[in-house]
Amino acid sequence: EGEKDIEIYFPWTAKTVISDFEIDDTASFIPTKRKITMINYGDSITQGYDAVYPSLSYASIVSRLLDADSVNKAIGGERFCPELLVEANGKPDIITVAYGINDWAHYPYDFIKERSRAFYKRISELYPNSKIFVITPINFLNSGVSNFGAPAIEVDKLLLLYELFLGYIYSLLIFDYCYL
Repeated sequence: EGEKDIEIYFPWTAKTVISDFEIDDTASFIPTKRKITMINYGDSITQGYDAVYPSLSYASIVSRLLDADSVNKAIGGERFCPELLVEANGKPDIITVAYGINDWAHYPYDFIKERSRAFYKRISELYPNSKIFVITPINFLNSGVSNFGAPAIEVDKLLLLYELFLGYIYSLLIFDYCYL
């Protein structure tokens, strides 16, 4: 009895089909209107690969905390790829971007610099009025060397510095993942 809010999180690892949905004759179904809209871009971390439940991914948690209607466009294993950016219906208030860890594992710095610059340029053009938050990669590379021979700690610092530079150019807000 009474009013109840129910949130449904669909798994990203399986196709989900709702074949039937019933409510009592005296009940009503009213979609929740959130305060803001949000899009999340990123790799498996944003997608929620290691989260026990889809509702426990950091993207879902942030969406709840901000009372945001959120679309998670993350793809496991993905890297900076400006070609994936297509204009969404409507203009989101907030966009989060969390790429980099897969880039460092596979590409040299100059290529990453080129691709990340193209990505942030494109996203800034598509969504000029959205607040864009950049989340730096997880700093677990400090213990080794990247695939291209650069000490991992230097690679991580270079990425952070470059993202700060991009933040200045494209008015991005930068968050170091270590402090989230």
